Amino acid sequence: MRKTTTTIAKRYAKALFKEALRVDGLSATIDDMRRLEVLLRQEKSLACLLTNPIFPKKQVQSALMKILEKLDFGDTTKGLVSVLCKNRRLFALGPVIEEFYSLNLQHRNIVLAKVTSVIDFSEKQKAAIITAIGKYLGCGVEAEYAIDKALLRGVRVKVGSMLFDASLATKLKNLKIQMKVA
Repeated sequence: MRKTTTTIAKRYAKALFKEALRVDGLSATIDDMRRLEVLLRQEKSLACLLTNPIFPKKQVQSALMKILEKLDFGDTTKGLVSVLCKNRRLFALGPVIEEFYSLNLQHRNIVLAKVTSVIDFSEKQKAAIITAIGKYLGCGVEAEYAIDKALLRGVRVKVGSMLFDASLATKLKNLKIQMKVA
């Protein structure tokens, strides 16, 4: 994501979040953002419509409003899409959704941890990981899990800009670097 897109996304996400709180519709807006994210991922033609400047602004807005109305999206979400369309910022809709999720987590004092390992963890192991991260950071934790065989063994946890890397691949890489220096 380019820096200007990030800046734009943060601004619109913050406005969306404030509006959702103002109208007491945060949970409905979160649900709408999830549905919209899935829709954009599944419908490639819709994603093309959002990013292609060839289509006239009024036609794009009209088509999007009909889709959102038919799929029963809330007024807050329709307002966001309308404003993005009017301002020619529809290309930033995906990043706006990501930033909105981030603001929601901050609001709830929760961090997002991206946990990568070689194996798929059991539910009990996932709960233990979340508990350990929460105790270490002193806040609530939500986690996304991924499998990466390149780690060889161990686990890598990323929370914001912090990285906790206990993978064998990193240990071997560090050992290789130390051997070159010595």
